[in-house]
Amino acid sequence: MHAKPRHLLVLILVSSVAAVIYAAAATLGTTGTTLQSGNGAVAACQSNGFTFTHTVVGGNVTAVTVGGISAACQGGGLTLNLANSSGTSLGAGTVAVPTGCSNCSVTVPVSPQPVATSVVADALAVTGP
Repeated sequence: MHAKPRHLLVLILVSSVAAVIYAAAATLGTTGTTLQSGNGAVAACQSNGFTFTHTVVGGNVTAVTVGGISAACQGGGLTLNLANSSGTSLGAGTVAVPTGCSNCSVTVPVSPQPVATSVVADALAVTGP
């Protein structure tokens, strides 16, 4: 007979804990510069494509010049990934887009420096500004 009150007590305790957790999660914001839980639209700083020019030294890609960067991307960061035909990363690099950039180019040093004939794709991600 004492089992029913215990089950009821456990049910009330579990419900209370769940309500506290839900309330704590509800207080997290979804705006500002700090990443929290939530979602929101992310606007691209550039809608048209970029140009890529490989610098090859001794048969290896040592750097890639990324061109056609719009003014909206200035102050952001570029992360470049070079891949082979299987999509495997062969080399990567990062660089900041300078302030005042408008239809400018930046050179991204690549490490490790892959064999140029193995590189079939340039993947670029812009973070910020």
